[in-house]
Amino acid sequence: MKTHQKIQCLRLIDKLSNAGRYIFAFMAAIALSSKAVVLENYQSSSPLGKIIELAAAQFGGSTILTAFLCIVLVYLGTTRVAIRGSKVSIDILAVVFAAFCITGKSFAANNNLKYIVGNPYQFGFAVFGFCGYIWFFRICIDYLMDVIEAGRPDNTYIFNNGIDQKLMGKENKALFFLFILCWLPYLVIFYPGSVPYDGYLQLNMFYGIDPATNHHPWFSTLVMGSLHWIGGHVSDNFGVFVVILAQSFFCAFVFSRICKKIISYQISKRVKICSVLFYAIVPTWGAYAQALIKDTVYYGLFGLFMIYYIEMIETKKYSDKRHLLLFLMVSCAAELYRNEAVYILIPSIMSLMIIMAKKEYKKIILSLTVVLLVHIGFKQVIFPIFDVREGSVKEMLSVPFQQTARYVIKHEEELTDDEIETIDQVLSYQTIKEKYDPNISDPVKSTYRNPHREILIKYFRLWIKQFTKDPNCYIEAALNHCFGYYYPEFISKKMGNMQFYIKGEPLATGDLDIFYVHSEELRNNMNKFSHLWLKLPVLSLLMYPATYTWILLFLTTLMIRKNKWQDLTACVPMFLTIAICAISPVNGYMRYMLPVMAATPLLAGFCLNAVKTKEE
Repeated sequence: MKTHQKIQCLRLIDKLSNAGRYIFAFMAAIALSSKAVVLENYQSSSPLGKIIELAAAQFGGSTILTAFLCIVLVYLGTTRVAIRGSKVSIDILAVVFAAFCITGKSFAANNNLKYIVGNPYQFGFAVFGFCGYIWFFRICIDYLMDVIEAGRPDNTYIFNNGIDQKLMGKENKALFFLFILCWLPYLVIFYPGSVPYDGYLQLNMFYGIDPATNHHPWFSTLVMGSLHWIGGHVSDNFGVFVVILAQSFFCAFVFSRICKKIISYQISKRVKICSVLFYAIVPTWGAYAQALIKDTVYYGLFGLFMIYYIEMIETKKYSDKRHLLLFLMVSCAAELYRNEAVYILIPSIMSLMIIMAKKEYKKIILSLTVVLLVHIGFKQVIFPIFDVREGSVKEMLSVPFQQTARYVIKHEEELTDDEIETIDQVLSYQTIKEKYDPNISDPVKSTYRNPHREILIKYFRLWIKQFTKDPNCYIEAALNHCFGYYYPEFISKKMGNMQFYIKGEPLATGDLDIFYVHSEELRNNMNKFSHLWLKLPVLSLLMYPATYTWILLFLTTLMIRKNKWQDLTACVPMFLTIAICAISPVNGYMRYMLPVMAATPLLAGFCLNAVKTKEE
């Protein structure tokens, strides 16, 4: 179909009669209020009876909500009728969001796709809801795009009384102290700081209580352990507080730098204010400021990397030697602080070749070389000194192991003795059937037997063979393990998103005397306040991992509509981080999405500013 014919079709769709809009509004209301119930046994024998029975199960107790949504959506549908040019990109994004919702709802409710493909009646209902979602998201995206595209460049500051000049100052003291002040209740109430499992294990490894491994990057272990050792001359508690204070100051500094960058853009004053409030009052940042865990420093490093990365995209070059040196230092620190960071940084730096002038290629190659040499050299030089073992390969195999466990449960009676033996040589066959959790791979991975290379090769041959037998099982296992990163109504609750605890025995061996100073009641009240955000309408979305995936996709679509192809390079580190989250051990885990969350306001400011500037 030719381009002008597609445009004509889209315009025809937008000129639907009011009756058509009522129908789509009704479909959207059903999609938004349905419960994703799966009926396998129907009492009625007639098709109409089964449809009514299925509908009753989906909307039991939510009839009023459905009616209210229908009225609101009809209003939106009748007011959003203006069309300005082709909206293919909006249609595509609406379809993607609708697919996220329909599949995510199915997995969240049933841990499978039966809500969509359970039977012909389920499929028909799902298609009905899918179309409703498309219509709803198309209206919302269209409205937001129009607001952004109709706006004018705005270089006003947040305030009009001179405070902005202080915010734009070299040291950003006002913002820095604002963030520390807002996080102070967490730092005080949870003094000396929470020490969750990962953080406690790293302290144990630093002091030789547990064997040293790179499962948690040894560089971060050295940094946190050294700071704790310095403060430990006073007490173990004060050592924890030294770590907490250092990482809090560092993140406050990074966030103030991010806000300074956002304030400098010619974008809406509201966006600038919301960015500052985001870092100041959203509980996530205060909660992780007081937690001794590698993620806190890493999302600060990632945010700092994004500042330098975006500045290079804006200028299309390395500004000077100092800028290059700082960029390399931050990149190296980030890759050493998290094992997966190297898989984000290398492709991101390589992508700069798309936009950089040829004379800058030498600097890009230098950057890549330095990052790789530091990554390899640290292991070759430092690991032998401290007798550090590499992390297990199982950390990269969450998805295949989940697929195997799901296949075993579903097809146990069909497996041959040789297939069972092959699986059992890699994972405990009897245990994975009992421990399998579709949203967390750790229970299955914990049965990993560290087999030889030949056994692993044999296992993966079987893994491929089983995929060809039941690809649907493998697809469901993979999607069930990652839908929380694209479905905005799901967040992992089993792993503890806020890390408000000090790990006890057996990890706490007694060698370190770490304990909370203030009362449990006071800590519980702060904990309840932080988790209250997960129940607040709209504000709760700021805590859900998938929200930031949606924002990233929206910003990408915005840039494409404005033909800002080179500026899309800024999205590369974010997409790579989300991709790694999708194959991570836990589904919909806020902690894994913290780097994306921390950098989203910066990316949003950059994109909004970019679409207001003309192509050079």
